[in-house]
Amino acid sequence: MTTKPFRILLAEDEEHIAKLILFKLNKEGFSVGWAKDGNEALSLVQTDTWDAIVLDVMMPYLDGWRVLEQLREDQNSTPVLMLTAKGTEDDISKSIELGATRFLKKPFNPAELVEVLNEMLPEAQVQSPAREEKTLSIWETDPEMKSMKEEFVASFSDRKAILRKCLKRLSDLVIESDSSDEIALITLEIRIIAHNLAGIAENYGFSELGSQAMLIDDELAVESKPRTTLELISYCVRLDSAMT
Repeated sequence: MTTKPFRILLAEDEEHIAKLILFKLNKEGFSVGWAKDGNEALSLVQTDTWDAIVLDVMMPYLDGWRVLEQLREDQNSTPVLMLTAKGTEDDISKSIELGATRFLKKPFNPAELVEVLNEMLPEAQVQSPAREEKTLSIWETDPEMKSMKEEFVASFSDRKAILRKCLKRLSDLVIESDSSDEIALITLEIRIIAHNLAGIAENYGFSELGSQAMLIDDELAVESKPRTTLELISYCVRLDSAMT
């Protein structure tokens, strides 16, 4: 008798992270659906059946926490694996309180994701992942992986363009007295770029970029600390320089 593949729903807004995860899970024999934001994730959960859900914390419209909270309020007991670029005790505690099954910190090796999913799924039906020593070991030998890396590098130009627009706006704000709302918007734009790069750059072989992005994401995550124009300019320059 043929066993049907496990059905996994991936909720991840960053395209380059999602493509890497989708590639690995499909390669391991899972059937995978992809939601690009929290609203789409809830819609797919309500209209279909999944064996497990891989849920990113930081997403548009509804973040991962709110999606998970809604799932449990709806009495949906599907196992949920939370993904985040942060791994603080507060994040772990919040995951447990809201009903997450497991928690995985970015960046991670896709093979590690498969192992965690197998631990979450019924033991008698576990699919054994093909182990990889390093994600980077297949960049040059697998044409699809090589293509994904090239797409990731190509995305630098768009990210740099956003950062340079932020720099221009910040330069204009230096001479303005009341710019708190604009500062908040620019801070959010910078953090989104830093957060996404922190979660994926190392997997594509850009460890220094990943480290810089992680540091900036962690600093911007402290919402109680107001950011000066000069600090934000520094973040833009650091991220821009690391994408070279």
